[in-house]
Amino acid sequence: MRLLFTNHQLTHYTGTELFVRELTTALKKRDHQVAVFSTRLGKVAEEIRAAGIPVVDDPADIPFTPDLIHGQHHFETLAALLAFPLCPALFHCHSSGRWQETPLIHPRIIRYAVITPRYMPWFKEEFNIPADKIDVVFNTVDLTRFQTVRTPSTTPEKALLFTSTISDGTVLDTLKAACKQCDLP
Repeated sequence: MRLLFTNHQLTHYTGTELFVRELTTALKKRDHQVAVFSTRLGKVAEEIRAAGIPVVDDPADIPFTPDLIHGQHHFETLAALLAFPLCPALFHCHSSGRWQETPLIHPRIIRYAVITPRYMPWFKEEFNIPADKIDVVFNTVDLTRFQTVRTPSTTPEKALLFTSTISDGTVLDTLKAACKQCDLP
């Protein structure tokens, strides 16, 4: 399959940038033809290119006509749809805080993917996207890349909160209370 991925930028090690790098390299290893379009190129773009994947800042430079556009971010997805007027697309939303993540409404977007069920009402109510066109696709991890290196301690020594946003103090307050109960600093 020939797949075109879009992303707002490929300059830093942020979530969507690493998602594109990891997914495109995995798909290339499975003999899919992949390319990436972004308006801002940098070190992540170079890493993707080093894996033998075309990365361009103009969709006209994609070396093939894609079978599917895997669109991330509003402007870049629209630019790819305009460059390939017969190609269907998937719009993948990773966040709700930035305008780039606002779902693009276009007749050739055949599916929408969100990383959490929490985004489904936003897509349905604010943008009138039917629930049967939205799929929840949780973030993944390559289990062959990350192996167990040691057995965890039975007594916790540290706590880690992994999130891009905390909408209110309850999550952080709950974590602090749990740490205090376990005598964690």
